[in-house]
Amino acid sequence: MFDRSEHIRRKISRGDIQSFERLFHEQYASMCSFAFSLVKTESEAEEIVQEVFYRIWKNRGSIVVTGSWKSYLMKAVYNESLMLLRRKKFTAGTEKETESSDSVSPQEVLQESELALIVEETLNGLPSKTRQIFQMNRYEGLKYYEIAGKLAISVKTVEANMSRALHAFRIALKDYRG
Repeated sequence: MFDRSEHIRRKISRGDIQSFERLFHEQYASMCSFAFSLVKTESEAEEIVQEVFYRIWKNRGSIVVTGSWKSYLMKAVYNESLMLLRRKKFTAGTEKETESSDSVSPQEVLQESELALIVEETLNGLPSKTRQIFQMNRYEGLKYYEIAGKLAISVKTVEANMSRALHAFRIALKDYRG
């Protein structure tokens, strides 16, 4: 049976720019519409889609498309859109904190930097599955049952990994608890 997605993937992975451009022109408009439905800004939607296609070309030798290109692109655009929305939310929160605090002492800035470093080091020190589950719950806002469904594991496994992650954070941040 002829698999068009695999055929195109192989051509692109070998550096066939015409196949890549054809895919780009076939999917660009619909991907921009999809991104726009998520981020609500035309320029950001176009930027997201361009970034997705840039990464495909850049990583063309290692791209794995398990379904159709359209579903692969939709998932990539969805993920890129979520990352942009998270960055915007974080930036907006940071700006509000900056506006609400008239002056921040150098000691507070140092403590914030130390905390951020401890959190990052603790997160990176977790086993990969535990880290993934923690990030899905805390950064993506997924419920335990959603994580279990996406990773094809039991809710109990998700609970155990979250417990392990939270324990690691409690230990790492023991000096900062009030």
